[in-house]
Amino acid sequence: MLHEVQYTNDKSLLFPKLIRNCENGWIEADLNTLGIHKATAWSYQNEWRYVLTAVPVGIASVIKGDVEAVKRATEVILDRCDPEIPSFYDLIISDEAFSSMKLVASPKMTPGNRAILDALVQKFAPGIEVAKSTIELS
Repeated sequence: MLHEVQYTNDKSLLFPKLIRNCENGWIEADLNTLGIHKATAWSYQNEWRYVLTAVPVGIASVIKGDVEAVKRATEVILDRCDPEIPSFYDLIISDEAFSSMKLVASPKMTPGNRAILDALVQKFAPGIEVAKSTIELS
């Protein structure tokens, strides 16, 4: 799902409670609030995010009443066992999208890492803008 990021300083939105109910071995979790909010300090980004949600059980298992699959899913959601899913997904980005990107370097980026970033940009996406973050971190 594509979402426009909403900027707020409301801690309940920045750190939402995902688990709504957990009783009798069943769990109710609201994953729709993940990745939607960000602190107002970042509002200059006007960010949009693709949110990819993966759960460790298929709807078919739930419908057919596969109790073991649902119990395993509950254990994964409660962080009691390894979900055994990939830790990353490769996303193919078109050359057109790369050419319109703007990178914002971390305010804590070292000169050495900035040199590496500049070299990568020169090699893989020459001409895109690389800006230094205006956020001041203490």
